[in-house]
Amino acid sequence: MTEIDEDGQQALLSSKVAVLGAGGLGSVVIANLAAAGVGELIICDNDIIDLSNLNRQIIYRERDVGKPKTESAKRFVQDINPDVSVKIIQETMGRKH
Repeated sequence: MTEIDEDGQQALLSSKVAVLGAGGLGSVVIANLAAAGVGELIICDNDIIDLSNLNRQIIYRERDVGKPKTESAKRFVQDINPDVSVKIIQETMGRKH
């Protein structure tokens, strides 16, 4: 895999990505997008963090149990990369979206 050059980094910075679901796969995607420097991240999930999530959903900690995944995911992104704009949608995505 080639490295991302300056133009590629600028493309990431100017991009907007929506992640539908902040669970096992979504949490890894969120962490990688934040670290890569995506410009805007939209996180959509309607779930609450459970203790059983912690072993496979890497962006959550024990202090997050009982909180909405979207809010904790947003805090994680801002801790990793404060330059990423994060919008959260605390609902289940459906046909109306």
